[in-house]
Amino acid sequence: MPATVLLEFSEDDLSDTTPTYVDVTSYCRGIEWWSGIDTEGDEPQPGGAVIRMRSTNRDWEPDYTGGRFYPNVTTYRRFRLTVNGVAEGIFYTTGFEIDYPAGTGYSEVTITCADGFEVLALDNLPLMDPPSADTYADVVAFDEPWGHWRLGEKDGQRVISRVRREPQTVLLGRRRYTIRTKRRYRYTVAGGEIEGSSGPAGSYRSGAPLFGQPGLILGDSATSSTFISGSSGPYARIPVPEDDELSEPNALSVEAWVKRQADQTGYIVAGPLNNTGATEAIFTLNIPDFSDLAIFSVTMSTAGDQNSAGSTTTMSVGTTYHLVGTWDGIKARIYVNGVFEGEQSTFAGRIIDGSVSEYVYIGRHPDDNLFADQTLQDVAVYTYALSPERILAHYNAGAARGWPEQTAGTRIADIVTHALWSEASIQTSGRNLQPVFKHGQPKLEEISESMHAEGPQTLFFFNGSGDPVYLGHEWKATASAYNTVQATFGDGSGEIPYENVELVYDNETFNEVTTNREGGTSFTAEVAGVPRRANSDFTDVLLANDNETESLAGAVLDFYKTPALRPATLTVNGVQASTQIGARKIGHLVRVKRRGQVGGAIDRVTHIIGYRKSLGPEKHLTCTWNLARGFDATLANNWRAGIAAFSEAGQTTRAA
Repeated sequence: MPATVLLEFSEDDLSDTTPTYVDVTSYCRGIEWWSGIDTEGDEPQPGGAVIRMRSTNRDWEPDYTGGRFYPNVTTYRRFRLTVNGVAEGIFYTTGFEIDYPAGTGYSEVTITCADGFEVLALDNLPLMDPPSADTYADVVAFDEPWGHWRLGEKDGQRVISRVRREPQTVLLGRRRYTIRTKRRYRYTVAGGEIEGSSGPAGSYRSGAPLFGQPGLILGDSATSSTFISGSSGPYARIPVPEDDELSEPNALSVEAWVKRQADQTGYIVAGPLNNTGATEAIFTLNIPDFSDLAIFSVTMSTAGDQNSAGSTTTMSVGTTYHLVGTWDGIKARIYVNGVFEGEQSTFAGRIIDGSVSEYVYIGRHPDDNLFADQTLQDVAVYTYALSPERILAHYNAGAARGWPEQTAGTRIADIVTHALWSEASIQTSGRNLQPVFKHGQPKLEEISESMHAEGPQTLFFFNGSGDPVYLGHEWKATASAYNTVQATFGDGSGEIPYENVELVYDNETFNEVTTNREGGTSFTAEVAGVPRRANSDFTDVLLANDNETESLAGAVLDFYKTPALRPATLTVNGVQASTQIGARKIGHLVRVKRRGQVGGAIDRVTHIIGYRKSLGPEKHLTCTWNLARGFDATLANNWRAGIAAFSEAGQTTRAA
């Protein structure tokens, strides 16, 4: 019997998250829709629909002003499809093609649609400021600091600066000018070379801080260092040459990411002592314990008076803060987490000169022997006053433009968050991924990278309700529909008949798989004793640790190692299997049988990974499911962990 179809159209555009739908079933001449992927291991693919509408009174022509739905027959309007009471999809219009069939008094309009992939494709992730920056360090480098010390060394005594502008003298006409250009160095430190670094480099004194602490920058894999207070440090010291621009500043900025470890005085960074033998540094950024407020001070040339700007935010122990102090020649100002909090301009004049061949100190005051008890990262000093806009850009880059280490599912849920749908069907477990910055990359690209790190059997698609679904690492054990056979298709007694089964000899096999991650170890899994056929597609994945990288190698090998004659697609029609067409979803486990001559029978347990469905003018429903590789149900030793009745857990004895 014909299918019961409800096709609804919304005149509301994407800005309306609760659209009003109108029943337009009577216009529909036919519809085809699809979702999922074609072959297991494919990149995620957009779903969509093609709807043929009988355009009575030219109602579906976009430019016809007399049409019923004018002017809303345009792109990004929504159709909602329900067949036999089952939600089949929400689709967004992308194009219209108009035909005038001979001998008719109406037009026929073919409307192309896409699912939520189209909405995702409209958006990229947020950009850094400047837009060319990919990392937090790029944002800092854009503002040309005098020195930028990430404090992420693994070990050793050398403290490395990322940016340094060195003076060079050039001849222009008859005059000589001193300009500052970036020079790049390569340092060799304990733990290996650091490329792309630049001076001024310094050294850790009185021992070394606790290296390799969790990073304070969201989205950054760089670590921080904890400076533990005591009678002698540790601290970092960076030399300031006599003729350097920092030795006679009249404008400067000091920046750091800070997490207090104890409620006591902590000097974050301090400049050289003044050149008159006084005991004051030309600038300091610290958190005194008497108030728990951050203070930025500059020492003036008039009797050593100080302009000190204090914050209004209490610096709580264990909380991360972004601190910036600036001096523009008139006022000392302090900013906390990108927000201006205080200033002082009581004393006029220039900052007192730094002494000859003195130092910038990190984690210590140069004279008072007051040491930090703080975790520090990305300390930077500038020879001018950063603007409020640039300070906020630095804070946003470090606190709002990245993800921490998290599972692949959680990251994908963060990416696809949208008012148009629910994220409740996103599986948020999975393998752990590295921190990643948001720097304007397409959302779909980042979803694909996250899925790739989980392995070849992950699935991302939009379901019949129009919501995104992610099935990630080990998804087959998460629900009974995924690990228990839901239906058996075949031509035997009690089996569900089908129109056609497409068989392929799947020889996309590998017996050696190499995996690695950025900054990690490379692993190879192999099947010995057979001709070598290697797969190295799973390299530079986003995984956060080596154990999961090694596990991925084994999972990929298990997936690809065995060739098989298998069903690639299965087609059924609504006359014989209408209930199954509505009930079976992507991810469901099914069994496909095919009789054959001796040795030619097929009995395969597999998962649905995609579909294409269609309805003709007579509302006759057909469906073709795309099928995963699966496994042979008749082999006693072909058990699959997590698959009921075909796994160790589903049998009284383990198959050999």
